Amino acid sequence: MKPVGAGEEIVLSGPPGKASALVRLSPSDRVVPITMKLADGPAIHRAYVRPFGENASEIRLRLPRGTPAGTYRGRAVLDGAEREVVVVVEAVPRLSIAPRRSSFTTRAGAKVEFDLDVANDGNVAIEVPRAASFDLDTAEGHDRALGRALRATLPPGERRVDRFFEEMRESHGGLAHVTVVAGAGQIEPGASRELKCVLDVPAAVKVGHSYLGAWQIGNAGHVVVIDVVNGARNGQGGKAL
Repeated sequence: MKPVGAGEEIVLSGPPGKASALVRLSPSDRVVPITMKLADGPAIHRAYVRPFGENASEIRLRLPRGTPAGTYRGRAVLDGAEREVVVVVEAVPRLSIAPRRSSFTTRAGAKVEFDLDVANDGNVAIEVPRAASFDLDTAEGHDRALGRALRATLPPGERRVDRFFEEMRESHGGLAHVTVVAGAGQIEPGASRELKCVLDVPAAVKVGHSYLGAWQIGNAGHVVVIDVVNGARNGQGGKAL
């Protein structure tokens, strides 16, 4: 970060709670008011100043966490001199999902209903797609595949890495599909919503095995665990269809 000289426009940048800039002076004040206009109108915000090397200081501004990403202009007074200030607020996607994990006991090829609560704690809108897919693998698949690949006696021409991926293929349960039947679409900052979902369990999963997968929604992931049985049983946290 290059220090800003006297008389130059001060540009603070960063996420809402940590926008900062370096200036080429050591202000006597440790708290500097900055007057600027946000989405809800003009306001005075306190910026904090701390020494940052010889004849330089860091100015740090904390804005509300939900301040939308964008560029805002304002004015500040440093050591008795008024300065132009620009605050560049970075985008911070932050989606929270509850519960973080869903577990189901069901059969291959079944459909299972389940609900999630999501909240947008960031400062940009996040899209919840109506349909998504993710891979399912056995919980012990990676370790088992690695062990088998390392212990295997390879025929001429076969590479050990190829054997590892072949063993991994054996532990793969296929693609799980999720349909968000209610609650899909854009979630604005500060908003929350309940999602009603239907999980399509792949027909490739094997009875007696447990499978793990991660459904990615925005910047967050929801872990799905499936225990495969012969009969139709209601899942934990879900309803078999």
